[in-house]
Amino acid sequence: MYKFDYEDPKKYQVMIDIETLSTRNNAAILSIGAVKFNIENGVIDTYYQNIDASTAKKFNRDIDKSTLEWWSKQNPEALKALVKDVKQFDKVIPEFLEWYGVSTPTWGNNSQFDLGIIESACHELGLPIPWKYWHCYCYKTVTHLFGINNADIRKAESGQNQWHNALDDAISQTNTLVRILRESQ
Repeated sequence: MYKFDYEDPKKYQVMIDIETLSTRNNAAILSIGAVKFNIENGVIDTYYQNIDASTAKKFNRDIDKSTLEWWSKQNPEALKALVKDVKQFDKVIPEFLEWYGVSTPTWGNNSQFDLGIIESACHELGLPIPWKYWHCYCYKTVTHLFGINNADIRKAESGQNQWHNALDDAISQTNTLVRILRESQ
């Protein structure tokens, strides 16, 4: 069903951002936002899907009280957006894998968080991990090394620190990463 061969990174790479109800590796995922991009063209394609949080427990996904309290203090518009057009967890992960395609360099704001939670979701559903472990990269590390503060970028883009929309975050991270990579060539 899934074929995860190696893809030429010049063709595209992937940036992933997720929103969750926990910080544990088996966190309940609220949304997945992802971007296919390359250095030459920037954003090529996007993926976004909200996940029905009520399906989380059925699939052993963690919901943490402190994360729920944190979400209660976030922008109400961001919270409203997370409950629109939701799909079940076990439908979204395979759909995302189809969109993802073949293994290519893959980025997360914190690769252990974003990519690790998706890997855990794949394990829970008996699905293959789409990327090779050597294709996992950390956006936060790159911005730290270049002295860039992602919160400052998001604030400049939206007038707020972050909206916590997975696709908006993935696009912002991609645009910043592409700029860094272009300037460092």
